[in-house]
Amino acid sequence: MNLGIVQSSLKQYKESETSYFTALQHRPNYPDCYYNLGILYLEQKQYDKALKAWINATKQKPTHKRAWTNMILLLDDLDKTEEALRMANKALQFISDHAAIYFNIANILGKKGKYEEAEIQFKLAISRNPVDPMVYANLGITRSII
Repeated sequence: MNLGIVQSSLKQYKESETSYFTALQHRPNYPDCYYNLGILYLEQKQYDKALKAWINATKQKPTHKRAWTNMILLLDDLDKTEEALRMANKALQFISDHAAIYFNIANILGKKGKYEEAEIQFKLAISRNPVDPMVYANLGITRSII
């Protein structure tokens, strides 16, 4: 896996993918490898493959915060907001203490014009991470709209 990370950083994408698959052959239960494979696919704009890799990571390790967060952000970026919200709610079943999930839900709801619901989610994010200035900034913007 580490070789794959280095190869990816050198833009040797095919070699990196091969290294990740080799690592997974030797260790099939390797959520971090699936996570990094997803990052590789994201860099190449192979979004479906990225999502599948991160889904594998979360199946193997349901508390894999970065994989959940990346899936939600990618789905939102692809304008699949309903799917992103479903994914976020699924993530909360495993990582209900992760402020970034609530923050992402709030941002998605805000984009959809659901400001009151967004405000609730921002407050939930603050209750999990009271020192993140971005959450306060976005909450302030949301309150100014309401």
